[in-house]
Amino acid sequence: MSSSFQKNVGVFCGRENIAAGIRAVTLAWILFSSSSAAGNDWKEKFRIPVHEITSVVEALQVKVGTAGRLYFIGPGLIECREAVNGQRLWRQEVGGEKGWLGIYLDTAQRGGGVLIKEIIDWPARKAGLRTGDVITKIGEHQTPHGMALIQAVKDLEPGVRLSVEYQREEKQAFTEVSIGARKRPRRFLGEDAQYIYLSFDFQVLSLEKKSGRQRWNVLLEPPPETQPEVLMTGTKFVPTPAWDEGITAIGMTEERLIVALGGHRLMGIELKTGQPIWSHDSRTAMVELPLLRKQEIIFLKEVGHTIGYLDANTGQHKKELKLDGAGLTAVFKSLQQVEGGIAVVGEKSIRVLLDEGGQSWSRSVSKDTLFSSTVRWILLAHEKLECLDLATGEQVWSHDLRPSEKKGLVCIGGKAGVETEEEFLIADCPTGKSSSTNRGRNSIGIIAANEDLWLCSRQDAQTTVNSIKGNQKITFEGHLFLFQASHGLLVTATDTELIVMRRGD
Repeated sequence: MSSSFQKNVGVFCGRENIAAGIRAVTLAWILFSSSSAAGNDWKEKFRIPVHEITSVVEALQVKVGTAGRLYFIGPGLIECREAVNGQRLWRQEVGGEKGWLGIYLDTAQRGGGVLIKEIIDWPARKAGLRTGDVITKIGEHQTPHGMALIQAVKDLEPGVRLSVEYQREEKQAFTEVSIGARKRPRRFLGEDAQYIYLSFDFQVLSLEKKSGRQRWNVLLEPPPETQPEVLMTGTKFVPTPAWDEGITAIGMTEERLIVALGGHRLMGIELKTGQPIWSHDSRTAMVELPLLRKQEIIFLKEVGHTIGYLDANTGQHKKELKLDGAGLTAVFKSLQQVEGGIAVVGEKSIRVLLDEGGQSWSRSVSKDTLFSSTVRWILLAHEKLECLDLATGEQVWSHDLRPSEKKGLVCIGGKAGVETEEEFLIADCPTGKSSSTNRGRNSIGIIAANEDLWLCSRQDAQTTVNSIKGNQKITFEGHLFLFQASHGLLVTATDTELIVMRRGD
């Protein structure tokens, strides 16, 4: 996903970096128009009031599952609906949620109220609060200092509405706020023929697809390294990568669910019982979410220029590969799976390690080069957009880019899209044929989803999403919190409605 959509979203006394689609973008459904070829059209299947699912729409996630199911994950809930008509099949409640306002507060201030240093998310923004306001009362609770406000809000149920008294420019004012849900990792970890697997913080659940009945529920102990450090001067957590918080799925084998707990621990969980079968703590932090490939877990260590390999079923250490002398002596940035191997990306170089029978290669790059890959090609964006042959590292074609900051590079379905401050450039990977569009002040980014690239722009209260592959245009108005395209479905949620569309019907 383009970096324009990677919101640095804050919590009431914390912050996490997440890429969660188009959250808190100002839009809602207004019309649907298409100029695409027959069979590629996105057509509306159904719409339902979004508050049937949750009143905290800004925290809603959706997973398009197999067998025509939609799984909605939100604060304290998991809900399954039919993808054809939106009929609810089942719903499960999950505890542990805490309320929040979505502000940074000034902890240095004592007495007289709580000074808002920054508005960082939807509850406070929708209530009309601003930076510099001083909150003196929320509900029935006086708030002479920050801790009083935190205590008043944290144990509230998300969705509760309360009155707020505050001062703005020394004048008393009143508003009403709908309490949001404090940010916590809520993730769909995977599915097999009969069950789905999810996590809320360090709690892992297995539910039956047909009924939602709980198969097992296990609370895993987090590694010490994942405990956030509190900065008392700003009342916020030190930012960490999104995958580095809570439990994140690496993949599944026939018997194991493989997960990462923070940036230091890997674990194999038995699918039948939820019991941890093995656990591996890396001696140094992992740079990025590890890969599951050919029954091996591959992870890149932050220091030591080392790739580690574990057996996915037993957790047994298999080997380590030192990358010294491979042109990767700078800081590692990412580890990515490519066709027939893996790619290790550093600040100054990239190295592709192909399986036995393939020829590995490396290439020097500039520090700020963006990287992406498809089945057969490696894409780099710096002064040029370059396409390299995955097997050899040789350049296939290149296009000059305007000398402005590069914001994002995405590849999907044989198409590459690069976003700069001035333009969107879309190129066909096999041929290099390209087209360029001026970014403009209303443009907000590129999304790669459902084997397509989507260009997004906003003007006033309307946002337009253009499908490159289908040459389609969808326009919204209001507040859109969810945009997910997968398995031939497009799922969007506004502050009032949830709309599901299908391609080719």
